[in-house]
Amino acid sequence: MAKELYLTKRDQNFLEDLYDMTFLDVDYIQTVIYHTTSRPAIYRRLKKMEEEGYIVSTRLPLMDDNPSGRSKNIYTLDTKGWYEVQEIIGECEWDSRWTKVKAPSYVHHQTMLSMVKAAYQAKEGTYFRFKKWLNERRSYWEFSDNKKDVVRPDGSMILQHKEHEDGYGYFMFELERSRQRPEVSIKKLQRYNRYCKEQAWKKQHVFGVNLVDPPRIIWVSNRQNEMLKLIEHTKDVKTDYTSGILYTTYDQITNDPYGEIFFAKDSKDPMKQYGIADPIVKE
Repeated sequence: MAKELYLTKRDQNFLEDLYDMTFLDVDYIQTVIYHTTSRPAIYRRLKKMEEEGYIVSTRLPLMDDNPSGRSKNIYTLDTKGWYEVQEIIGECEWDSRWTKVKAPSYVHHQTMLSMVKAAYQAKEGTYFRFKKWLNERRSYWEFSDNKKDVVRPDGSMILQHKEHEDGYGYFMFELERSRQRPEVSIKKLQRYNRYCKEQAWKKQHVFGVNLVDPPRIIWVSNRQNEMLKLIEHTKDVKTDYTSGILYTTYDQITNDPYGEIFFAKDSKDPMKQYGIADPIVKE
């Protein structure tokens, strides 16, 4: 008779992250969860968890310029995993529709977002460290009686100042779709500005820390040329009530998350690049 699987703290962290991110690949799992474990050993552990009904895997085609039929494993919660998360964090929601009949582009978008989170969680900046990540469900907020006044970032993050324990920065992420239309980006920024003008973040109760300043909006594009188009499309949108609008690419943010990799909207020098929490020098 096979021994029942004993879940370690790392296994529980993995299940909780699956609940938050919905889909994860082995790159995230090794970077954040089992970072001292070899990849073959990670695959063996994941296979055992799948056999026990905690997780389920599927093959996802790689979305690059020359995929040649290649694919990779993507993991999400199974029934037993959902019950385990419920015991870990208390009441939680899980809807199997979140993981069924999803377009590959959506799943890729989610796994790319998870690697943005992983970049900040696995490293520390000179002045800031990772504090908390909030997924799209927890970041969503209706900030007026008008149903159109809604912010729904792909995810949001809190960083803590390393020398001032009560100093926090709040960052909302938009992982840009490569074919996103300009009017969609413009309307998003307009809503973010109204959200900040109303100080709506102070009415949300998911942060667990005292946030004094409004959020900073981070746009992440797949490629440099897409980022430059986004900067041009959004340059005239009024965003005075936010803490700033930053633009970068996926490769830059995953390789050097705390570096000077961001162009800033309304910067006096449009070619100057900033760190994620740097003051923006304006006219």
